[in-house]
Amino acid sequence: MTGSNSGIGEAIVKLFALLGAQVVITGRKETEIRKVSQEVLRLSPKGLKTLEVVADVTKTKDLEKLMSSTIKRFRKLDVLVNNPGIGVMATIRDKDFITNF
Repeated sequence: MTGSNSGIGEAIVKLFALLGAQVVITGRKETEIRKVSQEVLRLSPKGLKTLEVVADVTKTKDLEKLMSSTIKRFRKLDVLVNNPGIGVMATIRDKDFITNF
């Protein structure tokens, strides 16, 4: 799950863990990722696996690392929740509106 080290993403990853899912916790700040991972392990049923990946989803190399790490650890990907906390300053009237994303 992208953006799972705080806010809405953190709540979603904790819910998935409570329901017994093995989760990937990712974001740009390693200390926040580690904190959420420890909380997830406390909340989840025994035997749950987590994966911590520091990644910036605006960077292709980081996305590749995130996917390859996930597949290597869990051998598959069942659910992807895209929850990046990115803001783009543009209005619909900007002629380059689409390229800003």
